Amino acid sequence: MKYWEKGEYWEARDHFEKAAKLGSYEAQKYLADLYNKGVEELNIKPNYTKALRWLEKLAELGDEEAQYECAYYYYCGLGTSKNFERAFDYALQSAEAGNNDALRLTGVLYLKGNGVEKNEEKAIEYIRRAAIQDDLYAQMLLCDCYLCYPKYDEALKYLRIVEVKKSELNEEGIKEFERMKQELSKVKNIDF
Repeated sequence: MKYWEKGEYWEARDHFEKAAKLGSYEAQKYLADLYNKGVEELNIKPNYTKALRWLEKLAELGDEEAQYECAYYYYCGLGTSKNFERAFDYALQSAEAGNNDALRLTGVLYLKGNGVEKNEEKAIEYIRRAAIQDDLYAQMLLCDCYLCYPKYDEALKYLRIVEVKKSELNEEGIKEFERMKQELSKVKNIDF
């Protein structure tokens, strides 16, 4: 850390690499973060392949955030090719530890049948667990699931929850909210 504080960033990175290879959890976490984000002012670009290598070591140690990050990397194909089976394995480990993002991703993988046999019941179970923990995007996803099945009263319940927090949505989320609202208003006589 003394190298970093002195502004000797390359030396600091080399020392973190050595410490990480010797099993230092903190060094592995630092390197995973460094390679995931990069450092623009130092012209260190993200290197997802290296980030994934350190994340997998952390995941093996039971780090639920690293497990989720590994799931996300495999789901999106960051630093590796897409691999839904590996994404599911990591997501499930992290979800069982209670990680909200992993609960939602596990649900999505079950919903689509990516990396695991399609199972809508389990999908809703995992997505609901994230939604209960106030995960806005899980609440939207659950609303959409209930629109498809159709369980309109449940869809309405989650749409009203999302409506209260609508200002937290990005542009795409707002469009999705409006689509679900319009779809639900066609089948139920509701005024928003």
